Amino acid sequence: MTGGMPLVVAGEEPLLDELIRLMAAAGCDPECVPDLPAARPRWADPPVVLVDEAAVAPDEPALPRRQGVVLVCKSAASPDTYRRAFAVGAERVMCLPDDEAEMLTMLSDVVAGPAREGRIVAVIGGRGGAGASVFAAGLTLRAAREGAEAMLVDCDPFSGGMDVLLGGGRTASARWDSLRWGGNVTVAQLRDTLPGRPCGTGRLSFVTGDHPSAEAVAAVVDVGRRAGRLVVCDLAREPGCGGPALDRADLIVLLVPAELRAAAAAKRLLDRITVHRDRVRMIIRGPAPDEMGHDDVMAMVGVPMLTELRTDRGLLRPMHRGEFDPRPGSAIGRAAKAVLAEVMSRPGSTA
Repeated sequence: MTGGMPLVVAGEEPLLDELIRLMAAAGCDPECVPDLPAARPRWADPPVVLVDEAAVAPDEPALPRRQGVVLVCKSAASPDTYRRAFAVGAERVMCLPDDEAEMLTMLSDVVAGPAREGRIVAVIGGRGGAGASVFAAGLTLRAAREGAEAMLVDCDPFSGGMDVLLGGGRTASARWDSLRWGGNVTVAQLRDTLPGRPCGTGRLSFVTGDHPSAEAVAAVVDVGRRAGRLVVCDLAREPGCGGPALDRADLIVLLVPAELRAAAAAKRLLDRITVHRDRVRMIIRGPAPDEMGHDDVMAMVGVPMLTELRTDRGLLRPMHRGEFDPRPGSAIGRAAKAVLAEVMSRPGSTA
């Protein structure tokens, strides 16, 4: 999103009246124009453009492609509806009144949302004990300290709980069994449930607990992106309920100890998620008893190395006390900085 209010392109009064009613319910004050030629000077600026399908003429001059264009129709979509959607560059088609709830969620997010979408990072261990959960927590803390609204999402049903690692009493957190989320969740709902606590110049929050559902994970990750948060998802090696986070991630971080068996296990894991391979970057951990060279690990696993992560035994005592908070200059802090630079260099909206 780029800030501001929606643009409505509609000349048909019944649909225009319906859209204005929905805008008012969401707290929007839109700009309305009757046709696409009138929309052209304003086309690039609004966060969302709602276009009446009747406003798209067959010989309409092409407008620049942009995100956030929605074609709106008053009855069931027909093949011609989708032809018009393609012509105007719409990302989706919404039919009223069937899609009214979805449209209200979208418009509410325009009012409450940030200037840009958030980013999603999935962290997964190449083998058990690779340190994925610890790194995911460190990455979230580093992002918050640098000014982000950072949210850690525990997608591992067998984890020990991020509240144990981060100290749940000191952090604005929620547990999966207390979240009754599914489908469309608004940015305002997220802020009410997970406002976060100050951390550096940003804010930190997390969701943890037993037995998250795939639907709940999808809802949390989606609304976190729309809210402009840096969403870090800690995944089990069998993603299961964390599958939606993997699907949506802008960057997938694979932690691999520099050991032969760990590299072999990481290769098998990667073979199971091969559809996501182009978004995977590897962090190589060391030292290890039979340490392999970085080039050998990359050749065996088959994905690029992003950075290395050296073991820091000085973190063990704070971790056991629930006081985990690695400094920016620590090994985790340096690796986290490399991950943040990489994910912020990528375009968002993978899903």
